[in-house]
Amino acid sequence: MLLRLYAFSYFLDQGKFTEAGSELGEAALIYDQSPSDISAELLTPFVFGSAYILRDSSGARQWWTQLEAKKPTRFNGDYWLASSALHWIEANFQDAIEAWEKANALAQGLPKAGAYEFDRYCCSLLRHALYDSPVVK
Repeated sequence: MLLRLYAFSYFLDQGKFTEAGSELGEAALIYDQSPSDISAELLTPFVFGSAYILRDSSGARQWWTQLEAKKPTRFNGDYWLASSALHWIEANFQDAIEAWEKANALAQGLPKAGAYEFDRYCCSLLRHALYDSPVVK
């Protein structure tokens, strides 16, 4: 599952959204067969990807419900980005913007390094969606 999530991130970083969506779907299939002790933090890409890449509001909500059921303790940039994407796809724009601002502030505070640049890139993708384009469900 982790390898599929890494592939999802790779294709997302390359702007290859169809391939990213495919890898996310493969990761979801593996998740369904995985032990239930997977951390809440590993579910954030499923929420973000379902909302932003797949434009699937019900799928994003289902992933968020699973994430919240695991009682997350780390409210990092990935958590807030997933929250923002969920609110965006559900057309709760005020909540989406508030969560995005938290995600972006955390991402901007990260060191200038490759993995963290990806976090900032994901924030910029969602920022564009929040402010510049209509929601497609």
